[in-house]
Amino acid sequence: MEKFLPTYDSTLFDLKTQNLDDIINNMCQAELIHEIMFIFSLVPIAFSIYFGDLYIFVLTSIVALMFELCFIIV
Repeated sequence: MEKFLPTYDSTLFDLKTQNLDDIINNMCQAELIHEIMFIFSLVPIAFSIYFGDLYIFVLTSIVALMFELCFIIV
């Protein structure tokens, strides 16, 4: 599996060292983190109030949303 998807620590998802319950738990934790980051990627739009340039902040937020969405879909 680690040759197809990038992971921070591939040993957490290794069937040789982890049992299935631990792998499912680790997958759920990783999914939750990516969903939280998906929501937090909208936070920079609030900074456009102080710094201006709304278009830049919206563009970077959309890019961050799309990046996190790739991991959520997988």
